[in-house]
Amino acid sequence: MSEDMLVYPTEKVVGILDDRNAVEGLRSALSGTGATDVEVLSGDSGEEQLDPDGDEHGTMEKAMRTVQKALGDEAERLKELNAELERGNLVVQAGLSASDDDDRDREKNEIAGVMREHGVRSIAFYGKNQIEELTLDA
Repeated sequence: MSEDMLVYPTEKVVGILDDRNAVEGLRSALSGTGATDVEVLSGDSGEEQLDPDGDEHGTMEKAMRTVQKALGDEAERLKELNAELERGNLVVQAGLSASDDDDRDREKNEIAGVMREHGVRSIAFYGKNQIEELTLDA
């Protein structure tokens, strides 16, 4: 599989950021939460990584996207994120460091709160078998 294709972002909090000027402050604030692997996708390179249909990569990647479409709404979410990149917005994702379930819940909500404070929207947690929208009351 091509290394530059974004696969299902397991155990990550993912959202959309409209303001490029907020990236530095967001990265700094996320560093205080225990978030790991903070990544900001933008422009053509971000679109290429998301590649919701697998068209830009190869046969294996296209097959993987087909399976994702059949198994759930992951592919639809990737298409939404790709559309945001096409509009010039950023996709932000941050991994969790906690291993205990209670700590993980606290950490994902803390990361989502920090993201929200810095203007990130459409925030969701990608678990092993689910996508959980992280709303204000989460």
